[in-house]
Amino acid sequence: MGINFANGQQDKESRVLQIKTGVSDSVDSGNETSWTQTGLIDLQFDNAILSDSHVTVMINCSIGEDHNSSWATPMYVTAYCATDGNIGDSTRGICGGWVDFMGRADNWTQYGQQRISGCIQYNPSTTTPRYYLYRKSIASFTRYVGRCANSSSTYNTGRTTMTIIEMGVT
Repeated sequence: MGINFANGQQDKESRVLQIKTGVSDSVDSGNETSWTQTGLIDLQFDNAILSDSHVTVMINCSIGEDHNSSWATPMYVTAYCATDGNIGDSTRGICGGWVDFMGRADNWTQYGQQRISGCIQYNPSTTTPRYYLYRKSIASFTRYVGRCANSSSTYNTGRTTMTIIEMGVT
């Protein structure tokens, strides 16, 4: 929602002009080693942003993985803008991590999950940016966003969120 001033103009001097959050309690999974759309988040502002505004994108989600006897093989999540592409790092996105279930590397990993979060600020090339949540893994075994690998609904934590904030700059 934009801030409306009495004179109908936005005073953009280092202010938050709009903020919007998308939330998903669904689950996405896959074993892709290239950036893949999760289908969990599709987010855009209610109003066009100012052409010189910056946008801060924040991501927070739970991740899980199938056991594959590997240590420290991360997965990453990022925000893709429909016009600008991946706005995070080309390799590591906006944030990443892996599941370490009590130091074990066996089938107990199916119950482990980790909460990851990150944010980035940039200047979009359009006044109507639209964002999607993407994921990728550095190893080709199944990863999950929104729950651990165990498929019981008991372990579906959901609450995958993306928040976008338009910041007026001087």
